[in-house]
Amino acid sequence: MTSKTYKKTKFSFDETIANSKFNFAKNLKWFIIPSITIFFVGLILACTLRFNFGIDFTGGSIMTVYANDEELITDAQSFNIDDNAEFTQMQNQIEKVLEEFDIKGASYQKTTIDIAELGVYHGQAIVVKYQNSYDDADKIASINSSIQARISEEFNFSADQNAVLNGGIITPSASTEMVVNAFLAIFVTIILISIYIGLRFGLTSAFLAGLCLFHDILITSSLVAMLRFTVNFAFIASLVVVMIYSTCNLIIILSRLKEYQRSGRFDGETNENIANTTIKETLTTLILSAVIGLICMLLLGIIGVSDIRAFAFPIVIGVLSSFYSTIFLAPGLWSIAFKHKNKKQPAESEKLQEKAS
Repeated sequence: MTSKTYKKTKFSFDETIANSKFNFAKNLKWFIIPSITIFFVGLILACTLRFNFGIDFTGGSIMTVYANDEELITDAQSFNIDDNAEFTQMQNQIEKVLEEFDIKGASYQKTTIDIAELGVYHGQAIVVKYQNSYDDADKIASINSSIQARISEEFNFSADQNAVLNGGIITPSASTEMVVNAFLAIFVTIILISIYIGLRFGLTSAFLAGLCLFHDILITSSLVAMLRFTVNFAFIASLVVVMIYSTCNLIIILSRLKEYQRSGRFDGETNENIANTTIKETLTTLILSAVIGLICMLLLGIIGVSDIRAFAFPIVIGVLSSFYSTIFLAPGLWSIAFKHKNKKQPAESEKLQEKAS
């Protein structure tokens, strides 16, 4: 009586998935098409329009503006940038100054500032990053000095108060080195993750993990190119988070497959059936983890400032890509990779039975 009541009240999503006739492994050829399409569209856009690189990768200038929240500078404007409305107001005033010098598309980030002569320690400030309109270093330095003076005037800071700090210039050559190092770090991370997967689950699983991770990175990068998101160090950090998330999903699948191989539960079954059953039995867990991750990142992107959005939204894309590769690509790839190995096992067992008889 108790078991019947439990069955009536139990959520039947797992049972519905288990009883479905859909074969995740068998339909691999159809699942590859969307990934290939997105990749080639992103590749075309990256080659024609290029990525929307931020100042971290293109070079530019940095300016730090004191918010004067402590009101230590009399007669100057004061902002509490922890309040989004005041942060936006201060940002708009800086943008107005930059537009006078024909500079658009600057990024803004909250930070702290020390001005010893004013007694300011860890005071609120905004870091302003913008691309230079000229290539000549002397001209850039001259314009930056004018911008510094104009921002000081906008907020009623005197010239001797050092409330607006000129952070200098990031050269394009240094930016190119940063791009190479960033993507080299991602490549090395994929290799290290594949080595870990290989030590734990075997060489074929390591190859599978490497393919899925490359898929997630390429799809995320392609969609970022298509949606024209800014590519900066926050984007690189988001790719690392995506790789970690993808690795966790793969470990869930590979652990279940390894468990089935050891238990002998699927002896004599085809690799398609093993992979298909594995996905169906872990699908609820993967869906819940993806939903939770998406909710957290979407809230972070909606509530956060521009730099936070540059970090959160690529992760949203990466979570969806990882979910897709784990559910729709990994089973088919695994069944293909292990087909030859698993076919040998029944033949060897039949030989042993013949010798025993």
